[in-house]
Amino acid sequence: MVDRFTAPLAYHLTFTTYGTWLHGDERSSVDRKSASAVKKHVPPDPMLKEYMEDQLKHPKVLLHESARHIVRNAIDDYCRFKCWPLLALNVRTNHVHLVVKAVDQPSKMLNAVKARATRLLREAGEFEPTQPIWTERGNKGRLLTQKAVNDAIDYVNNQQGPSI
Repeated sequence: MVDRFTAPLAYHLTFTTYGTWLHGDERSSVDRKSASAVKKHVPPDPMLKEYMEDQLKHPKVLLHESARHIVRNAIDDYCRFKCWPLLALNVRTNHVHLVVKAVDQPSKMLNAVKARATRLLREAGEFEPTQPIWTERGNKGRLLTQKAVNDAIDYVNNQQGPSI
């Protein structure tokens, strides 16, 4: 039996670009600042979304094709450098999905690939130094069974639309 203490086989890491998935969005969101031990689901709310858009300090970020290539190569190269087996990767215009074997703490892995991609995007002149590229944090799904790993790989590779 698999429980919450079982070590994961892999992680499904997902992170979004700055300003593209806000509280109130029709896709819903999670309030990570909730005092509850259980993450609070934030349902769609057009007025809340409009308010959140007004609070943005920088323009929303969408990754065009060349930026997506940079992000893809940055993550692929970094995972190889760290010997983190990358099982699936899909860089979209407003978010990134990767499935990576559980080698390190998921927060460390997530922060490292975001930092590497950010550095290379800035070096290529894609974004100004003051422009945030990613939202804070990201999703770190624990994949506890081989079926969960296979399902996540399928989702990333085949259910996100065409990859670059």
